[in-house]
Amino acid sequence: MLKEKDLIILSHLRNNARKSLALISRETDIPVSTLFNKIKKLENNIIIKHTSIIEFNKLGYPIRADFAVKSKDKQKLKEFLLNHKNINSINRISNYDFFIDVLFRNMNELNEFEEELEKYSEKIERFHIVEELKSENFLVNFS
Repeated sequence: MLKEKDLIILSHLRNNARKSLALISRETDIPVSTLFNKIKKLENNIIIKHTSIIEFNKLGYPIRADFAVKSKDKQKLKEFLLNHKNINSINRISNYDFFIDVLFRNMNELNEFEEELEKYSEKIERFHIVEELKSENFLVNFS
């Protein structure tokens, strides 16, 4: 279990990973050297990577969908998914095998992907993302 100070630090990083240690120190009253040491420890076991959240529409990828997939051959499907460039995330889930989040430039690309996916699957459910209301927000406002 993490200490409250660690959660506060994570909250600041989740809110803005580019925020300087000096600014976090001023806002939290935690010395910069302590912040540095705590972040290094968190990077060794809690923080997986520092990343950016992107508006995919502005990149030319306005089509977003999620698929729940039950596979014929789990390993072959997993390899296909791990190597496909349009997949944003893959999760293993109950009742199906995988839940995947995909992005495409147009509906043709999405339909072609689904046809290819059917080769590896015995059951597929598609969900179109109409509007993202909240994303990557857990621990953002912890205090």
